[in-house]
Amino acid sequence: MEELLADDDRCLGGFAETVTTAMAEYGYERVDALGDPVQWAAMGRDGAVPAAPTSVLVPSGFQRLGRALAGRSFERVGRVETYAGYAQRTQVPFEDEEQLLADAPEGVAGIYMTVSGSTAAEYGLGVEPVDGGVSRLGVFETETMTDEITSLKGFYDRYADEFASWRSVIDTVESTAREFGFREVNTPAVERTELYRVKSGEELLDQTYSFEDRGDREVTLTPEQTPTRARMVQSRRQALSTPIKWFDTSKRWRYEQVQKGRDREFFQTDIDIFGVESVAADAEIVACAARIYEKLGVRDRVDFLLNDRRLLEAMLRAEGVDNTTQVMQVVDDKEKLTRPEFHEALANVGVDGETAERVDELTSIAGPIGETVEELAERAPDDEATREAVERIETLADRLAAYGVADVCRLDLSIVRGLAYYTGLVFEAFDSEGELRALFGGGRYDDLVGLFGDREVPAVGFAFGYSPTRELLQREGKLPPETVTTDVYVAPVSESVAPEAVDIAGDLREAGLTVETDLTGRGLGDQLSYADGIAASRTLIVGERDLANDEVTVRDMATGDERQVALSTLTESVVDELA
Repeated sequence: MEELLADDDRCLGGFAETVTTAMAEYGYERVDALGDPVQWAAMGRDGAVPAAPTSVLVPSGFQRLGRALAGRSFERVGRVETYAGYAQRTQVPFEDEEQLLADAPEGVAGIYMTVSGSTAAEYGLGVEPVDGGVSRLGVFETETMTDEITSLKGFYDRYADEFASWRSVIDTVESTAREFGFREVNTPAVERTELYRVKSGEELLDQTYSFEDRGDREVTLTPEQTPTRARMVQSRRQALSTPIKWFDTSKRWRYEQVQKGRDREFFQTDIDIFGVESVAADAEIVACAARIYEKLGVRDRVDFLLNDRRLLEAMLRAEGVDNTTQVMQVVDDKEKLTRPEFHEALANVGVDGETAERVDELTSIAGPIGETVEELAERAPDDEATREAVERIETLADRLAAYGVADVCRLDLSIVRGLAYYTGLVFEAFDSEGELRALFGGGRYDDLVGLFGDREVPAVGFAFGYSPTRELLQREGKLPPETVTTDVYVAPVSESVAPEAVDIAGDLREAGLTVETDLTGRGLGDQLSYADGIAASRTLIVGERDLANDEVTVRDMATGDERQVALSTLTESVVDELA
C-alpha cells in the first residue's frame, strides 16, 4: 500500500483540498463532526474527526480515488471506519472492493481506500492500527432514510407554474414540426436492452438504466428514440408509405454526470424523416430546427455546425488514413483535447506524426457553409467518393439557402457525433456565444432500420434538447413566464346558487375558455383571493339578487371594476372581452 501511496505526492493537504472542492460542487457541505443530518464526514475508530491539515479528512493518495469520487453520485455519505475483522491481510489491493464490501457493515455501499498504520501515523490521519498493522479509511455511499423523501439526483419535480414555462417551449417545438408536416407518434418508455446493443455504442450503453424484469428479460428505460423509431418503421414496413415524417416528445433516461444543462431524466422531441435518401430531406430537417429557434426568438443566437461523415471519411482516406472509424472517434473528442493530446490520441490508433498533422489541419476546416464548400471543392482529391461527398454538401448548401437558413449554418469537419449509427450528414446546434454545451444534434442514419428486418430505409432526424435551450432562452430574456392563467372564475355567493354557477361555467367552457368554479363552499372574500391567486382574468359573481334580474356581476381582476351583464349575452360578452 505504501508503494502505491508513494506514487501520488498529493497527500493529505493538496489532495484533500481537491476532493473537498469536487464534493462541494456536488452540494456536500464541509463539517467538522457528525451533524444531523451528516452530509459528509470522515471519522476514525473513536467517532471523532481526526486532526489533520484540513478540518475534514479525505483519504490521501491513489489518483484512482479522485476518479472514483468524481464519477459517482453521492446521495448520502456515511461514516469512515476501520475493519478489525479483515485486518489480518496486511496488503489489500484497492481493486479488491468486492471483498471489502462483503466485510463492511450493513448499509455501506462503497469503500475507496486502505492505508497502512505507519502511513496513517506519518500523515496524522489519527486512525488506530489494528492487528496486522493495517487500518482502512473509506468514503462510503449509503442510502439514508429521513422523514422527508426527496427526488433522486438528476430527477426533478416540476410544479404547475414552472411546467407552464416548459410546456410553452414544448408547444413551440411541436407546432413547428406540424408546420413541416410531421405527425405525432407515441413510443414505449421501456425497450429490450438488445435494441441499443445493435448500433448505439458502448458509451450510451454504459449510461442506461437497465434491469431484469419479472419475466427475466433484460430491459432498459429509453435513453434515446432513434432505435425505437427504426424498429417501428421496420415492423410496419409494408403498410407505411414514404416519406414517413414523425415527431414525438417524451422523457429519456441516462445515468450521466449531473451538471448544468444535463440531467438523468430529461425531455426530448425527436423529429425524423424516413424513406428519403436525397439532400432535400437533410435540408428540411435543418430548416425545421432553425425555424424552432426563430419562433423562440433566438435564431440569431444559434449556430448550426454541419458535416458529412462520408465527406470526412473520403478525405481522411485521401490523406492516407485506413482506420477511418477509429480516427473519426478521436476526431469526435477533438474539442475536449489540447493539440498535443489530440496528436497523442491519433498516435494511439496508429496514425504517424506527419499524417496526424494533416488530419489536424483537415479537421480544423470550418466556416460559413457556402464559402467553406468552395474551399473544400478546391482542395479535395479527384476521386469518385470525395467528388460525390463534396457535391452532396454543395447541393445541401443551395437547399439551405433556399430555405433562408444558410446564414446560421457552418460547415465544420470536426463534427462527427459519437453514436455509431450515423452514416452521412451530422449536425449540432450551439449557442453562438460559446457559453453553453451543444443544444442538440442529429444526422442521417440510413443503415439503422435495416438492422431490425429485411427492409432498408434511409432516415434523417434530430433530437431537440430542452434543458440547454431553456438556459439559452433565460440568458436572452426569452424564457416563457412561469405562470398558469385562468380565463374566468365563477364564484357562487352561497350553496343555493352553486348549480347555476356550474351551468354558467359549462357554457363558458363550451365557448373555449378556461374556467374554474368553487368546490369548497368558502365565502366570497376567500373565493376572490383564490381567483387572484390563480391569475383569473375575470371573476363572475353569481348571487340570488342578480339571478333574480337574469344577470351576474363581472369583475375585472386587474382593475377591480365591476359591471352587471345579462345572462342572455354573458358568454358572448366575456369571450369578446378576453379576445
